[in-house]
Amino acid sequence: MGKGEGKSSKRAKPEAEEETNAADEAHPQPAVDEEPPAKQPKTEHGGQDGKSSSVSVATEEQPVAEQKDEDGKISSKALPADLSGVVANVPRMKTSLCSYFRKGNCRHGDSCRYAHGEAELKPRPDGSWDPTSDIAKSLARDSLPAPAAVQLVAPISVAEEAAEDDSTQNTIKKCITPVQPRWSNDDFKKFLTDLNISFVTAKKRRGDRTAFVGFQDEDQLASAIKIFDSIKEGGRKMQVKDVLPRTWERNAENVSAVDDVMADADNEEGMEAAKPGVTTRVKNICDAVTPLGHLTYEEQLNIKREDVTQVLKRLARNTRKGLPAGVLMPDWMIAARDNGGLPCALEGVLSSPVVDGYRNKCEFSIGCAVDGTRAVGFQLGSFREGILAVAEPTDCRNVSSIARSYAAVFQKFVQISDLTVWNKTNNKGFWRMLTVREGRGSLEKNAGEHPPVSEVMLLVQVCPTGIDEETRNMEYKKMVDHLSLASSAASPPLPLTALIVQDHTGVSNAAPANAPLHALTIPGEHLKGQAPVDYIHDHISNLKFRISPTAFFQVNTLAAERLYCLAGDWAELTPDTLLFDVCCGTGTIGLTLAHRVGMVVGIEMNQSAVADAKQNAELNNITNCRFVTSKAEDVMESLLREYTTSEGEEESSGNETETVEKKGGKKRFKNIVAIVDPPRVGLHPVVLKTLRLHTQLRRLVYISCNPQSLLANAVELCTPLSRENSTEKGSGRGNWRGLSNVGLARNRIKKMPPSTPFNPKKAMAVDLFPHTSHCEMVMLFER
Repeated sequence: MGKGEGKSSKRAKPEAEEETNAADEAHPQPAVDEEPPAKQPKTEHGGQDGKSSSVSVATEEQPVAEQKDEDGKISSKALPADLSGVVANVPRMKTSLCSYFRKGNCRHGDSCRYAHGEAELKPRPDGSWDPTSDIAKSLARDSLPAPAAVQLVAPISVAEEAAEDDSTQNTIKKCITPVQPRWSNDDFKKFLTDLNISFVTAKKRRGDRTAFVGFQDEDQLASAIKIFDSIKEGGRKMQVKDVLPRTWERNAENVSAVDDVMADADNEEGMEAAKPGVTTRVKNICDAVTPLGHLTYEEQLNIKREDVTQVLKRLARNTRKGLPAGVLMPDWMIAARDNGGLPCALEGVLSSPVVDGYRNKCEFSIGCAVDGTRAVGFQLGSFREGILAVAEPTDCRNVSSIARSYAAVFQKFVQISDLTVWNKTNNKGFWRMLTVREGRGSLEKNAGEHPPVSEVMLLVQVCPTGIDEETRNMEYKKMVDHLSLASSAASPPLPLTALIVQDHTGVSNAAPANAPLHALTIPGEHLKGQAPVDYIHDHISNLKFRISPTAFFQVNTLAAERLYCLAGDWAELTPDTLLFDVCCGTGTIGLTLAHRVGMVVGIEMNQSAVADAKQNAELNNITNCRFVTSKAEDVMESLLREYTTSEGEEESSGNETETVEKKGGKKRFKNIVAIVDPPRVGLHPVVLKTLRLHTQLRRLVYISCNPQSLLANAVELCTPLSRENSTEKGSGRGNWRGLSNVGLARNRIKKMPPSTPFNPKKAMAVDLFPHTSHCEMVMLFER
């Protein structure tokens, strides 16, 4: 334990010890030397620390001398017969259990005034025992009173109850508090069993002071309340409280048809008609999916420009907050005061070449519509809001006509399917989600016009739990026949290149990278004798890209071309440049810029995406690219050392060339540029530290789909440090809880070794998502 931690623990005394020790000090007694009471026989019980032993104080040979007060509560004099002689002369010490000893860090040893275990514990002056001890609990258990009346206290805000199975929906659910936070669910069930409390369900999460119990009927509840009413835990009487509804249940009370559609366990997915006259908060599908669709495109761009402006202003403010004492402000921070708070130039918003139907990937939920029928489309709101209904994407301006057509075709299929659709309230059902991915032809073949969609992949996510393989295969065959027939019968015919089934049993629709995938054979004369296809192709800048079912690919292909061209221009690439493509996905950025650099090194953790990137390099005859399957934080530093020159090599090479030949013929570079395109959470702190510490990396282009994560990462990249910064090890430890991402970034800066910070040079928004509030943000950093 560190020095700072020791002081902290000494100042913050545990609650349990403060309560018991304060009660002990309230009854001072003369110090009388007396032997502690003999340790009593033990019986099974879940005690203070979840242990299964306690002192038995009621046996046939030695009955408890039970006394009750006027309210029917157990008297403090209700003691075992063999302890009756020690009540009168109780020593001043050892009448409360030592909470530090329970944690194993009491430093007083034998001189501690509090009992180290049940064997040392002695009764208090009034004859009572430490309420947290096993003796007190045993006394309360073995001599339960019968209260004259039972009253439930008003409901309070407590931790939300875990979801119950369908078989327990008719139980009476109550909250029990306080309970031991160290107890697990099994410990709590054992506690109820030892008290002879009958129950149907019991749920307790370790660390919580509340538990949830389901009772079969009112009689069972009343019997339990009588028992709980006489139990004290941690000096407080156990209380039975009403359970407040979970967040989504509370929000769903006024949502039209949610209760009818999803709550009826006997009717598969609860497909009942909505009750007339119910107040509705269900959104319009366009409001939920395309909130800016009612504005002109120029108005949308103005809104996004203002949003990016505010993000940049926050960068200047937060970097200034994290500036160490005694460190001068950099020039860009001083200039921000005269530039309206902007740390760099904002060069506007780059518009999308296509505004309507631009998405090449759409993920459609499978569930129930407001009227209770099965539907394939978008959810009208979030689950937390209590909005579970799904609406067809008919009027969504960002969805292509092909995606809308396949959503309608698949909706007809699930409506006649024998298997159920996914129910988010009980996490049951078979059909979960439909993903439509589209691939377009090359601009070359279309004389520069926007190319049409030539390939389509359908990814159907299912939950196979409880469905045997034979039933699944029969349903898959029906699905293949239905989709292939509908695609060929459409006018014009719908392309169908690949049909994939993904097995996923989790609660969220976001399946893990290793979720099983099964490619199904699509009937057709042109596919006879061929193995099922599990990929499609798309084109960017006349390069052909192979896309696997789960690989990342920008959803707006034509706007992505503009985005990558802008990133390449800002990076000032030359034939002597080593380009690091961090979070490269299928290699789109690196491959489109490979002809402008000496070497491209792409890093991606998705194995199937890296396999696609290597295939894409072969498809386009590109040989100066290398793709690595790993987390960027694990390999970034070693790759930089592998391809960059050392200080000695720099001196020997001079300034005439930017590359140096390494032994074995591998080039080593002096001009290092990185383009990063991370997921929404941003770059890992280790990657940020590596980028900052590697001094040969002079230019960094950051492409972000989430300006908030870019803000936090930019604070770490741009904040100047003091020379003593590396000595501040562990600073801020224990105070990080509840901080924002930017706050966490400012704390991590305190432990960053001395290094040269980057300077923000310019920024631009790129509108890849018309009609929505989102946009990509590109920012150039130099040093």
